[in-house]
Amino acid sequence: MSAEIHAIPGPGPGVLFIGPAPSGGRGLASELRAMREEGVDLLVSMLPAEEALRLGLQDEAAACAAAGIAFRSFPIRDFGLPGPALFAALVDELAAEIAAGRGVAVHCRAGIGRSGMAAACVAARFLGSAEAAVAAVSRARGLEIPDTPAQRVFIDEVVALDRG
Repeated sequence: MSAEIHAIPGPGPGVLFIGPAPSGGRGLASELRAMREEGVDLLVSMLPAEEALRLGLQDEAAACAAAGIAFRSFPIRDFGLPGPALFAALVDELAAEIAAGRGVAVHCRAGIGRSGMAAACVAARFLGSAEAAVAAVSRARGLEIPDTPAQRVFIDEVVALDRG
């Protein structure tokens, strides 16, 4: 099984990827191995625990470890918005990983809204603006990110925190 992850061109010496949640259950291990082979060093899940359970991803952290991938959970409810300062700290962490040459993949359920916000905010660090980042992530993902107008405004707010 191959992973559905999309590399976002431009963000630095490392690689930023976005995609939907990996397959849960028996296909998870092979999908994570495929991600590792594509260069993913860190996988960030935006799923709350109950959503991960529904998708069969309750053991995602252990499966990542077995595949040689670091795992980070940053749960946000579907269509939700986290606190901007807390999210900016996550963006700092992920941008540092990419600047250090590592591959970082972010996912939510569909790989559009929550992960789109994260990918766009990280990409903006390297591409110079929220507009350029949203366009780059949308092109890489093959559809418009994020899901909602509120999430798009949130991207602008987080990117503005960097410049403030």
